[in-house]
Amino acid sequence: MLRASPRRGTHVIELDEAWAREVYETRSALETRCFQRAAAVLREQPHLIAVLDDHIDRLRQACAGDSKPDVNRADLSFHSAVYDLAGSPLLQTLWNAMSRHVMIMFGLETYRHSDLDRIVAEHVMLLRTLLEGSPQDIEVAVARHVIGPFDSKTIAQRAYEAANKPR
Repeated sequence: MLRASPRRGTHVIELDEAWAREVYETRSALETRCFQRAAAVLREQPHLIAVLDDHIDRLRQACAGDSKPDVNRADLSFHSAVYDLAGSPLLQTLWNAMSRHVMIMFGLETYRHSDLDRIVAEHVMLLRTLLEGSPQDIEVAVARHVIGPFDSKTIAQRAYEAANKPR
């Protein structure tokens, strides 16, 4: 990924611990607001729950196929669907910019992770929290899901090592 700076030109971003932490923290804040809005929509229009159920089924199928790129795409698609349900053009715009960074993190997270079923279980839990949880419950669930069991330092270290491998 590239970053353009005025009067400095364009540079490749460094995938380090600070970058990973910023991606996780920004995503957590953004998704908290998005998921809280989507929860209100789903509670008012329960027929829309089927949309997220379909995305979880696609995620489950990708996990069963053991294709990590497919899992990552299905995971991103689930989150994109939540942003659509939230009905906020601003949140959607921010997610569109953020999702490229999120996909990189998904790739790093699943690269050596063999428990793909855990990913499905997390999304089932997220959906349950959207339907039944308070705004505070949603905030906690999103933070656990986004930052959760993954240590940003470990993931950033793996990213750094992969980016700096001798060719």
